Amino acid sequence: MSDPILDAARSWLARAETRARHHDFSRALEYAASGIDEIGDRYRGSGVLDDTEPRKWKAERRAADGHVADGAHALVEVLAKRIRLYALKSPTP
Repeated sequence: MSDPILDAARSWLARAETRARHHDFSRALEYAASGIDEIGDRYRGSGVLDDTEPRKWKAERRAADGHVADGAHALVEVLAKRIRLYALKSPTP
């Protein structure tokens, strides 16, 4: 049985990565942010070191400062890590 939250977040990640590869960094940011919203804080597990919140903040700040490509790549990385953390916390059969 698949996990709808994980499936949706992975879909957003795939879209964000595709847009970044095509140099559509504004859309990559939008899609990565949507994936992050999809997971919310459900990726957090006890005893897991999570450094994604400051990375998320830095990515958003970088994009807001006009470095949209850098911000997009960093936010996509944040989403990818949160997906990995979520999958570790909530393994599906």
